[in-house]
Amino acid sequence: MKKQCENRKAPFYLRRVKEALVSFPDPETGQIKALFTKRHVRTTEFQITLDELDFYDALTRFVEDQSIKAASEDSPRGRALAFTMAMLQRRFASSIYAVRRSLQRMKEKREHILGRPEDTVSRRSINGFPKITKICPKKSNR
Repeated sequence: MKKQCENRKAPFYLRRVKEALVSFPDPETGQIKALFTKRHVRTTEFQITLDELDFYDALTRFVEDQSIKAASEDSPRGRALAFTMAMLQRRFASSIYAVRRSLQRMKEKREHILGRPEDTVSRRSINGFPKITKICPKKSNR
């Protein structure tokens, strides 16, 4: 296990589901409460427009293409891309509005990075692992 930790490989993973999360016990009663309420899921029929269907098809192709690319790249970047694609799929399953907002936020973040590269995070590789450093303007000596 020590060797795996030194190589930054997790020998096991812990997974918590939100349904198992509870509050700290009440100091007086010892009672705990669930942090998340129980979901009641129901399927509802709906109609989508041709534009929405085109958007759905284009997003599906995009997610599939990027997921294939992520799967072929065994790196932190590839894993991050795979996570992003899974998030977009979940958002799209939720609603067109949810995925639209996610895509808008992604676009705004990239526009900010392109517009102000000095405010972004740079990565330098040390021993094969990325080192994250914040690029800041030099402080003046007053």
